[in-house]
Amino acid sequence: MSRIFCVLIVSFLMLCSCQKVNKTSYPKELITEWICMEKADSVCTFTNNTEKLTPKRGGRTHYDIKENGDVFEIITGSNDMPIKEKGVWSFNSKEQLLTFVIKDVETTYKVQSLTNDKLDLKLVK
Repeated sequence: MSRIFCVLIVSFLMLCSCQKVNKTSYPKELITEWICMEKADSVCTFTNNTEKLTPKRGGRTHYDIKENGDVFEIITGSNDMPIKEKGVWSFNSKEQLLTFVIKDVETTYKVQSLTNDKLDLKLVK
């Protein structure tokens, strides 16, 4: 009996610790692969239209945002091969904050603007 109780408590704690996305509180335009077009100070402009991009030394940062709450960050490694890291994302619709947690590192951006093919993010922390 105590073993079942322990399993239930552990299961409950695991469910509570899983980060989920409220499916009604974020703009549907976020769900796509975003590629950094240009970076200035703490603002980065992303696009999902690769035709607008020219090759860039050092590669570009990509965020592939999934509807289930997963995010994949794709960066160019030292050998010019892509490195893909999985994390989770959340969106605070009241404050327009987009947060990524990848490899236990939390990065929060203020959404400056969002259209079907352009996303402007300002780094908050």
